Amino acid sequence: MTEEKKSFIVYTDWKEYFEDVSDAELGRLFKALFSYALEGVEPDFTGAMRPIFRMMRNCLIRDGAKWEEKCRRNSENGRKGALAKAENMRRALANSANAKNAPANLADSESVNDSVNDSESESESVKDRDKGGFAASASPSPSPSPSLVLGEYCNVFISQEDYDSLTEEFGKTRADNAIEEISEYCDSVGKTYKNWKAAIRRWIKRDDRASEPAGKPRPNYHRSDAPSYDLDDFMKLALTSTDIWEEQQGRYDKEDDLSLPKI
Repeated sequence: MTEEKKSFIVYTDWKEYFEDVSDAELGRLFKALFSYALEGVEPDFTGAMRPIFRMMRNCLIRDGAKWEEKCRRNSENGRKGALAKAENMRRALANSANAKNAPANLADSESVNDSVNDSESESESVKDRDKGGFAASASPSPSPSPSLVLGEYCNVFISQEDYDSLTEEFGKTRADNAIEEISEYCDSVGKTYKNWKAAIRRWIKRDDRASEPAGKPRPNYHRSDAPSYDLDDFMKLALTSTDIWEEQQGRYDKEDDLSLPKI
């Protein structure tokens, strides 16, 4: 048997073969079986013990071949899994590199387009001036293109101006933590945002709301102490005011002194 295998199977259907031998002979059979399994030494039995041992030996040989085949398959599957993992890692690194280069290529392309557009605008302005006309005022410049690629998964694209604005409003630590969280979320669900600054601000404010104490009351306009616009309630509230009550009470006392009829 193979040296790495540390056990063998004893089958219950062997019991009928053991009925033809004595207990002493059965002990010799099992000792010989262990010697064969560990050292490959085959005993020289005679009589009924010889065919019984051969039956037991053949079971060990068959089981050993199955075990070696199972080990071979496991080793092959492990090798394939390692190769697949290495390939996935290579693709992830390639995608990360492409994501880092994408904003730079986009910025270069926009720079070339802006240069061409500026040249055309300048040329049109010269023509209009030569004709005695006035050149139209330039349209407002677009918002700055993303110049930073942030997040663990390199999928948060934001301009330096927007990043500085977020760190000034919320602090660098909170802004960076929100960027890491939103980067992991977007990578896990395959999501992206049109306005990364707005998404990060909303993410931070959501965390602030989630961290509020559980017992903090929130506005509830269905409670009994909510403002009432009923006229009777308004009059009751007005009459319970101390100043108004004293003023009304003084007027009633004066009417009593003048013996004026009460309404």
